[in-house]
Amino acid sequence: MKDISDKSRTWTAAALVLVCLAVIGCATAYTLRVLHLMRSDTDQYLLENAKNAVLTVTSRVEEDFYNLNLAAETCANLPDRENRLTHLRNLAGGQTLDKLALAEPDGTLYLTNGNSFSMAGNSIVEQALQGSEVLEISPEFSLENQTEYLVYAVPIVGHDNSILGALIWRDTQRFVTRWFPQNQSDRITIVESDGSIILSEQCGENVFDLLSRTVPERDCSLDQLRSDLSEGRQGIFYYHNTVEEAAITYFPLPFGNWFLLLRTPLESMNRSLSQAMLLGILLCFLLGAAFLLFLYFFLRAQQRHTQLLEQLAFSDPVTGGDNALRFSMRVEKILPEAPPASYVLVSADIQAFGLVNRIFGESAGDRVLSHLCRSFQDRLQPGELVARDTQDQFLLLLHADLPAALEARLEEMARHVNRFNEHTPTPYYLHLTIGLCLVNDPSHPLSDLLDQANLARKRARQHSTDKLSTCAWYRPEDQEQRLREQNICNQMERALENGDFKIYLQPKFSLAGRRVVGAEALVRWQDGEQAFFRPDSFIPYFERNGFITRLDRYMFEQSCIQLRQWLDAGLKPVPISVNFSRANLAVGTLAAYQAIQERYGVPPSLLEFELTETMMGENPTFFSEVVEAMHQMGFQCSIDDFGSGYSTLYMLQQVQVDTIKLDKSLFDGLRSQPECPRTAIVVEAVLQLARRLGLKTVAEGISTQEQLEFLKHYPCDMVQGYYFSHPLPAEEFCRRFLRPADAPPEVEAP
Repeated sequence: MKDISDKSRTWTAAALVLVCLAVIGCATAYTLRVLHLMRSDTDQYLLENAKNAVLTVTSRVEEDFYNLNLAAETCANLPDRENRLTHLRNLAGGQTLDKLALAEPDGTLYLTNGNSFSMAGNSIVEQALQGSEVLEISPEFSLENQTEYLVYAVPIVGHDNSILGALIWRDTQRFVTRWFPQNQSDRITIVESDGSIILSEQCGENVFDLLSRTVPERDCSLDQLRSDLSEGRQGIFYYHNTVEEAAITYFPLPFGNWFLLLRTPLESMNRSLSQAMLLGILLCFLLGAAFLLFLYFFLRAQQRHTQLLEQLAFSDPVTGGDNALRFSMRVEKILPEAPPASYVLVSADIQAFGLVNRIFGESAGDRVLSHLCRSFQDRLQPGELVARDTQDQFLLLLHADLPAALEARLEEMARHVNRFNEHTPTPYYLHLTIGLCLVNDPSHPLSDLLDQANLARKRARQHSTDKLSTCAWYRPEDQEQRLREQNICNQMERALENGDFKIYLQPKFSLAGRRVVGAEALVRWQDGEQAFFRPDSFIPYFERNGFITRLDRYMFEQSCIQLRQWLDAGLKPVPISVNFSRANLAVGTLAAYQAIQERYGVPPSLLEFELTETMMGENPTFFSEVVEAMHQMGFQCSIDDFGSGYSTLYMLQQVQVDTIKLDKSLFDGLRSQPECPRTAIVVEAVLQLARRLGLKTVAEGISTQEQLEFLKHYPCDMVQGYYFSHPLPAEEFCRRFLRPADAPPEVEAP
């Protein structure tokens, strides 16, 4: 019995040993698998975190270049260096700082504090003066105890594409402390591909030298790190030393030959891994019960780890709420299950949010964004969402309602946002610009819906209101307008090169003799495939994108060509008036026009610039100087659309023009019997005043016999309109109205 009992215990012990070994094997295999998955999740989190940091750097660099180019564009419109330096001082808030500098074409660098020195031959200055944007680290721009600067440089380009100089911005702050929160700046390092640290507290050292004092982990090596940096690859380098265990995630930047290195302490993560391993060991020794207990805690640790990674991946670091990725994922779950037209996608931002950052600082701006997110969340209903997208833009998914009701709800949200002003002696209101898009088709791609909401928000910026929110709903015309403008933008350069912009001439007749005494040059866009584009379909867009300056100059040159052809053909030419847009008021513009006139040898007295009344009414003193410069070159000058906007006696007193063109709206009143007597008094007064001032007058838009008969009784010199002739191609105008130069003069009718 004893032997049997001993044998039984032996077999039992052997069975228990086998079970224990099986449990240990299974537990160990499972533990290693889960540890591998957790490490993979950690790798993914570290790479995503570094990628977000790179996106932040790229966004800030693009924003810096945008602001610098905006300042350069303003400088290009200023007449000389002193005005540009004054503008740069104003940008610096009136302080004599040396962060902004102006480089002249000869390489001389002028600081806003009054100092100047030669930087001729400096690669940054030379590249900017050749028309390139530059972002480099340069010790040559160092002052006092600074050892290096992050230097931005952009060219100052004139409207004739000449380089007037360059705008230099030397960032005297640390790269990472300005672009990242304080709790991240000590973990960010910028290096070159050879490992040289260029932006950090340890500038001048080499990252490979620093890491050579550490012990690599997880199959990492300095050779692999060196290879990845030299070949532009991303990756993670795990290490430990006597101070800490950490990981360095490296990610290439899209400018320069730079890498962003993000150091992440692994103490908390390694603690989770160590606990999991300890529980696995305990499980192996405690067998069944301990194994189940281990699984419980291990799964719980894994869940917490996953929740931490999810929070880092889907939480907005500024507001603490959802980020755009989480918003998109949730919307793509909600919309397919929702009936059509049951939700509205909203895009909202703060008007002039840049002023908040500029006046109160970026930390205050972040607090404003966090407050805005909480205020939106307070007013959400079940099933609705909110998230911050980029900068101050927020996305909301709201239940659909009548447009007026939904706009009222958004206005109430805006009032809730501004409740902090209720007990503030000096309130600062946050006005919201909001675009709304009704989700008629839940299967429509979310990216398209966001584009539509953003288009509506941009249109809302054009409206003015006394409310705290300005709303606009998406319309199909918004997308059509966007496509039309893009189509025009794609074709305008080619059209100008191919000569698709045609000059049409509308004659001006003397009121007394009914003979042609002048012409106005009007542009027509003739596409070989699509016939004509109407001027009102492309001129406003050209005025917004600046292409109008090139078109104006092209039309001026076409006018000079026509005059030259008439003179060479022995015809008696008539003066041609051309439009002169506001965008042409840049340094050197008039000189370029004079060069064109001299190239074709056309008498300047045959050319007249037309400036709109509203443009001249903005600053009569300045435009008086412009008109005087035109006169000194021999050109004539007229006020176009007089009487359509802000005509003042002060403007006529200040601006010494040669001609005023009375807008057609003045004569439209002659068609209405109730308005006719008052219109007659106004027109007569303007014509008499012009005659007393020695100004020629042109009546525009004359289209009826009644208007013409009315003008016969008043001192109007010329008339222009469809009653006499539509705008004509230059060849037809020449054939119908021009006479040989040696022909006897026409006798004017009484």
